Amino acid sequence: MKLRDAKAKPFVHLRTRLVCQYAVAITVITVVMAGFFYAYSAGAIQDKNNDFFRSITRQTTSGLNNLFMGVEDGSRLLRLHENMKGILRRSQEPGYTLADQIGDYHVLSRLMTESIWNGNIRSIHLYCNNSAIYTKEGVNLYPVSGVREEPWYQPVRDLQGVPMWCTGPDGEIFCVCALMDLYAQDRFLGVLRINLDITQLDLLLGPMNETTRGETALVTPGGELVLCSGREPELLEEYLARGTPKASSEEIISFARDRRKMLVTKLSNEWKLVTTVSEEIFYPDRLSLAVTAVGLASAAICLAAVFIHFAVKGLTDRIDNMRRFMEGVQIHSSARMREEGNDELTSLQVSFNRMLTAVRESAQATELAIRRKNEADYNILQEQINPHFLYNCLDSINWMALERGSGEISRMARLLGKFYRLSLSGGRQTVSLENEVEHSKIYVEIMQIRFDGQIRMRYQVEEGTLAQQVPKLILQPLLENAIRHGISCRESQEGTIRVRVFTRGDFLVLEVTDTGAGMDKETLGALRASLSSAQGSIGYGMRNVDRRIRFAFGEGSGLRVRSIARRGTKVEVLCRLTGPKQLETKRQALWKCA
Repeated sequence: MKLRDAKAKPFVHLRTRLVCQYAVAITVITVVMAGFFYAYSAGAIQDKNNDFFRSITRQTTSGLNNLFMGVEDGSRLLRLHENMKGILRRSQEPGYTLADQIGDYHVLSRLMTESIWNGNIRSIHLYCNNSAIYTKEGVNLYPVSGVREEPWYQPVRDLQGVPMWCTGPDGEIFCVCALMDLYAQDRFLGVLRINLDITQLDLLLGPMNETTRGETALVTPGGELVLCSGREPELLEEYLARGTPKASSEEIISFARDRRKMLVTKLSNEWKLVTTVSEEIFYPDRLSLAVTAVGLASAAICLAAVFIHFAVKGLTDRIDNMRRFMEGVQIHSSARMREEGNDELTSLQVSFNRMLTAVRESAQATELAIRRKNEADYNILQEQINPHFLYNCLDSINWMALERGSGEISRMARLLGKFYRLSLSGGRQTVSLENEVEHSKIYVEIMQIRFDGQIRMRYQVEEGTLAQQVPKLILQPLLENAIRHGISCRESQEGTIRVRVFTRGDFLVLEVTDTGAGMDKETLGALRASLSSAQGSIGYGMRNVDRRIRFAFGEGSGLRVRSIARRGTKVEVLCRLTGPKQLETKRQALWKCA
């Protein structure tokens, strides 16, 4: 007992189990939904932040484009200025005097100085392609020979007046363009260089670096890094040293261990603006989103916990009420389980009430059967003297008939005494087949006296079958039907009855065949229906035999009837082969069927 208790599973209340299961299920669902919500919202926030990054990059790009285009517009005004071009053209003609040089020098110097109307321009240099121009001061006017070795000189000459942006060794950024005389077959007059004020770039890029907490860089079309500023410029310089990313349609690129996002934009001067944003500026939004998701999930779990509590409590309370009723139910009372709701528990309550009703009816029927059996046993005990009285009377009749010489009366009395002695068989419900055959012979002998010997009997019994135990009085009703409804219904009241006992497979077969009047199909059908339904107005004796045989020997056993009108009837009794001990255990059942 202790070993079995040790191996038994620990008892867990249904309420606890349901609450745990529901809590786990709802928690998992809530966490998954919160995860989806966070992922979806994080994507939306990411798109929003990317749009913000693009927006401020576009603003910075617009400012840079305005700066460069303003400088280019200034170079265009000077390049097309008639006084400047006239002086440069006149300086290359014969007869250009010293006085002309000094006067033109002052004009050009004043023109270079007064043209710095744009705050983005730091200085303007004019490189003249003629030594006649006075350039010794080195303030605004310079000889073109001083820049012929610069890498940008030849490309500028080839562009023939189209502005070109370049960088100097000291970090200078300037716009240069060639001055051409369009009226003299594009004669080269000189080079105009406008130096950009670097502080103006810092004013444009600084606010963006502060907003994005990132870096900005300008890159030439050849991949040369012009400048780089911001929070960690060396990080961007290291990345750009591996190659300048291609400019795309505002495509954001992640780099440097996912701590930066980068955007490459093409400027109006063909340079590239590379801007980065630190993901740190997105952390507050993500933190706020995470707090919101956790808060919603916690609120959902709390509401679900309250719902689970009341839902499970209502369910388990109903189950507890059912358990208490089942524990205290009384078979002899009329109490029924309360049926409430319209769910599976209600079906269980209805089924239990039906089962309880059936058990009570069965108990009542059992008690009634026991009471009737006790009454029958009492009656049997009380009337046990009657058979002895009957035997004594028949014995007296026998002696009186012998004294008076009435042999037939004496024979009838002896046969009747023997018949009833075998019929009672000491109160037993099962007898040997030998005893049953002997009893049937006595019955037929009595009936032969009544019919003056017109009934002929034939017996054919297979060896080894007489010891088989069978319910008593199963042949006599069949013989009685064969005589009363078969032979006696013929005009001659004469016929033959054959009794065969043999085995067929697992069955013992008792066959009674007569040559009487037989039955038509309608009567035979009614008899068979009476046997199958245990009801009907005909065949009471045969139905009694069939019922007792089926109850005693089980499935496949019972009566089989065949009959042909005016030719006779055959009745087979099929008894599944079994031992006497098995039949003896069914005495009480056979007693009820008798």
